[in-house]
Amino acid sequence: MIADENYQGRERRNSFRLTFRADRSPLIKINGLSYAVIDMSENGIRFYNPFNHPMPDDLFTAQVVFQDGEQVKVMGRVIRFEPLMVVIYLVQGIPSQRMLAEQALNQKQ
Repeated sequence: MIADENYQGRERRNSFRLTFRADRSPLIKINGLSYAVIDMSENGIRFYNPFNHPMPDDLFTAQVVFQDGEQVKVMGRVIRFEPLMVVIYLVQGIPSQRMLAEQALNQKQ
């Protein structure tokens, strides 16, 4: 998906974003804890943090575990920390092929 070059607002995206139902959500594992993913793109992940666990201050690695068991190593940093959720920007993100596979699975559900 190509970003709308004419749109300059806050919600402008450079890649498409997948939103997950609670029962189909991948998990992101950070420092031994697992968090349910709300949505993701190749360059970012937003996930629930209901217990307000602290997050790493700098660049860190994590594992994204998909419903089929596949695990993808990602590397990123926190760009937004809110009471119930966290957003990380990925410098090593989700491969395009995996994003397309997840998009196809989500459309079937």
